[in-house]
Amino acid sequence: MKKQEMVRRVASEAGCTQDQALKAIDSFVWIITDSLENDRSILIQGLGGFSLSKRKARRGHNPATREAIHIAAMSTAKFKPSADLKRKVKNVWL
Repeated sequence: MKKQEMVRRVASEAGCTQDQALKAIDSFVWIITDSLENDRSILIQGLGGFSLSKRKARRGHNPATREAIHIAAMSTAKFKPSADLKRKVKNVWL
């Protein structure tokens, strides 16, 4: 689903305009981003949690040249679905 389709669905479900739905979605994304930038996790009941995963620096290799390279330490966003979400989507691929 692309953002514009989500905007239409949120507007329809919430009974608001598409402009209001867009502002709500953008605010939701901004809140999650801001929280993660400040090293704070977010837990949304029934959906899951967003947190930072910190990776240590490590050695790797360039797959084209097989040359050894250094991969710097970094943080990345992580999402862990709630048990409720897992249960609801468990049989989607069957």
